[in-house]
Amino acid sequence: MLHHLREIEVHGHRFSERDVIAQAALLLFAGVASIRYLIGNSVHALAAVPTAERDLLLHPGSVGPAVEELLRVCTPVSFVGRVAGEDFEYTASDGTVVPLRKGRPLLLYVASANRDPDVFDRPDELVLDRPLPNRHLTFGIGRHLCFGDPLVRQTTRIALSALYRRWPGLHVPPQETNWNNNLGFHGFTSLWVTDGH
Repeated sequence: MLHHLREIEVHGHRFSERDVIAQAALLLFAGVASIRYLIGNSVHALAAVPTAERDLLLHPGSVGPAVEELLRVCTPVSFVGRVAGEDFEYTASDGTVVPLRKGRPLLLYVASANRDPDVFDRPDELVLDRPLPNRHLTFGIGRHLCFGDPLVRQTTRIALSALYRRWPGLHVPPQETNWNNNLGFHGFTSLWVTDGH
């Protein structure tokens, strides 16, 4: 994948060695953290789901939509930073108008966007068979789409399918939850599970 970055041209621009190294570091650190937190968050959320629903993770035709829903509800990405490209006004849900000037740094709350009731029916529920397309913003959208999204999706599909195939009775016992203390990622520092016996 990184080799292709050195070879492709985008809008007349070729990636420099420095660009490729930066993308490799981002993919390695952000990608690994995203996968780690997503799997932990998913296992925690799936503990409250009946086994019959978890079985959607075991079938090629249903694992993709189930993982998309887990990405929406259990997003490992809390916030993303952006910079306003132009002046605009944001109207909050209470009607307050907030002027934002071009160049202003913004911190966007992905988890909130992923539960927008104007976009999602039953936004606070984990619906593993939610129809596609699942319009969550966990990986961004358009030109801001995360470079590592295919890696996170595929790794999560494989990991959760293998985990629940091997331990169908996987159980998360009552415990004190230990969340990381990181503004960028949302997940557990540790999560104890049993095989259900």
